[in-house]
Amino acid sequence: MASDYNINFKLRHFFTDPREFRSVQGQCGAIIQDSINKYNASGYFGFIERSIFEGTRLPVLVETTRMTPLVDYLAAEGYEPLDPDPTFADQENMYSATKVGVDGEMRKVELEHYHPVGQLHMIMHTHRPTHKLRFITWNKAYTIFPYEAFVKETYHLVQSVHLTQSEDAKLWEYVTKVQGTENPECWFCTDGVLEVARDGPKSITRRIGDSQTWILNFDTTGVTVPETPDAILESSVFELRQCSSPLVAESDGIRVEYPIYESLYVDLGHVVLKHWYVMPLGTGPSVMHKKCAAILKKLERLTRLELEKIPGAERPPEYYAFQRGEWDAMHLRYPLTGPGLTLPATWTYYDDEILADLRDAWESRDEVWEGRRGIFGWVRKIFGDWRQQTRRRSF
Repeated sequence: MASDYNINFKLRHFFTDPREFRSVQGQCGAIIQDSINKYNASGYFGFIERSIFEGTRLPVLVETTRMTPLVDYLAAEGYEPLDPDPTFADQENMYSATKVGVDGEMRKVELEHYHPVGQLHMIMHTHRPTHKLRFITWNKAYTIFPYEAFVKETYHLVQSVHLTQSEDAKLWEYVTKVQGTENPECWFCTDGVLEVARDGPKSITRRIGDSQTWILNFDTTGVTVPETPDAILESSVFELRQCSSPLVAESDGIRVEYPIYESLYVDLGHVVLKHWYVMPLGTGPSVMHKKCAAILKKLERLTRLELEKIPGAERPPEYYAFQRGEWDAMHLRYPLTGPGLTLPATWTYYDDEILADLRDAWESRDEVWEGRRGIFGWVRKIFGDWRQQTRRRSF
């Protein structure tokens, strides 16, 4: 049907004018979490996989400091806030509101808000398995692992860098549920994905919007274009590295090992940047990793340069802690942009420069850093350079 991928058509059950909601969504930098279960008994909004059910719950990720316009919009739409649910562990980070839709069904919008971080950071934190890395912005729908999810019907298990025992148990429970998808009675609690990928590579490097991402572009007629360009989100790069120890699941005396990945990236939320960015850690073997490490050093230097513009009498304690090496540049954004503090009019932001550096780093992701070549790698390089020079002389 033509309406299957019409976002306005899908949102019409929640909002009087979906275009107005999308305008506020873009203004706030909010992201709709897309459900991946065709048999969505829990009622979550399902768009990309064309759920056979109309969603009754709309989960939205939004930065805490930017959520007020969304809350005001929901109130104007007739949504009434719900009292906090004591059974929900992260209730302080959830704002929920409901109203009766035009079709008589109860609709619920859930704003999961978080302190300022890169959008990719919140997406990765919320969705552990890779087939859940799909989401909707004001103008696009992104599926980061479409081939694995739709063709191979597999996914990679992803843990955070610091995996706790409870998180490990959640992953094990998730895998156990997925193994029961052949039973229709289990469909309501699974994602319709049959297997954990067993043949995944040791390392996976991805960028939001790269050639492996499936992007659906929406009609933006009547939608207000936000100030933040798509390039901010689409510059986000993350790396998955396979852990040395697999996740072990045992059921009915059968022991099964599942490869599990660490999600490696760093948030760039420096005070010399208007926006948040996400890039890989500078600890890998490629030229990209070395360039990422150089970006961190560059931001440290630029932060130090801009801090000197703050008059001596107005410098907060964090300024001196940074100068003493007790704070790093990445953690100065909050204390220097909080209530009652104003940066000098001459303060410079370096977003354009850092965006160019991030693009350059991404382009070198397949190049091996020469420092990791080893003796044989250096011999091959020297021989290759000699052959190139010989060819040039022959001309």
